[in-house]
Amino acid sequence: MSPHTDTYTRADLPFATFFSSPHLLSTNNMPFVIFLYLYRKPGLTFQEFRDGMENVAFPWLFEYYKPHQPLAWTRHYVCRRGSKTGQRLLAYSAPPADPDPDAPVVMLGGITEFPWDVMIRVVYRDELHFNQYFAWLNEPENAANIAASEEEFSDPTKLKAVVIGEVVD
Repeated sequence: MSPHTDTYTRADLPFATFFSSPHLLSTNNMPFVIFLYLYRKPGLTFQEFRDGMENVAFPWLFEYYKPHQPLAWTRHYVCRRGSKTGQRLLAYSAPPADPDPDAPVVMLGGITEFPWDVMIRVVYRDELHFNQYFAWLNEPENAANIAASEEEFSDPTKLKAVVIGEVVD
């Protein structure tokens, strides 16, 4: 992390060391939730990105990390103007500033405020389950294989991840 920013990249964080420190592990047995925000690789349409992720990247990833499978891996794709739903909803959305069919359908705010293509809600049994997965993920061979898969359809330089705290129904 740069001293002048609060933005982290994968290279900035010693995940394997951090998450393998027993004194840092929570004893909380609550589900551990992460939101991931993925962006498509430059040059791909939204549909090419979605099809590639759903038919190639995610099936491979699910099989590859089967021993550490999360409880849920729910993908939420942004509705695009060119979709059937997008065409119906354009009448209710914010005024179109971009005729691009890959632009998001925005109800409030601007289209530039939603630059990601898919939000993924990943649920682990608990923090220990996540830590076991993350230690495995950061083993050099696993990290290289997953990075190669990510780069096929998404832009890993823009990948965002956030831990979700309290969940209230």
